[in-house]
Amino acid sequence: MSDSAIQWLWATPVSHVNLLDSGVVDPSVHQALQDFAAEHEDELANDERRSATATTKYTRYDTQVFERTRNDNLDAIRSIILSQCDAYAAEVYGEAMREYEQRVTMWFVVQRNGHAKDAVHAHYHEGSDLAFVYYLTTPKDGSGQIALMDPRGPIGRGGFAVPRHSLIKFIEPQEGDMIIFPRYLMHYTTPNTDTRTRRVIAGSVAYEAKPRSQA
Repeated sequence: MSDSAIQWLWATPVSHVNLLDSGVVDPSVHQALQDFAAEHEDELANDERRSATATTKYTRYDTQVFERTRNDNLDAIRSIILSQCDAYAAEVYGEAMREYEQRVTMWFVVQRNGHAKDAVHAHYHEGSDLAFVYYLTTPKDGSGQIALMDPRGPIGRGGFAVPRHSLIKFIEPQEGDMIIFPRYLMHYTTPNTDTRTRRVIAGSVAYEAKPRSQA
């Protein structure tokens, strides 16, 4: 083995930081976003009447809310989230990613107690390069976790001497957490069993191999 190199081909880069604790997101902006999501809960919730197509990024959430808004707080969090995505993309794929044009889709996810259809089923984000989620409110009982599924499936999980890796990684997020991961990573959420509604901002980013437009 001395003349060969071990290569970790299937490592999956996942970023998990708290933007409130680090001061990246101002508490007043975070509170305003919580209030906005609570006030517009019915229209932001998963709506099966919306068509899940390529145009809507295969989601039944309101993907236009950040595009049509004149709300300063929505604009602020959008800018912060995209900056975090740029930093992730630059670290994982190279600094040149910062120069490429972004195609962004962003929406709110509302997961209420007793609403089974609010739970997000296993999916990935085709047509993009990375996916993200920012947590506004989280259940207090540990429910509503995000589950990240090993893209290798059950292959090569080890025997008895070699430590077994987990097929699914459960993360119990806190308010202000932001998680970024590659678009191919299958993920879902566990049901919310708490009386407190789980509210997040989620989305995906695709990078086009052309310079960003100059303002």
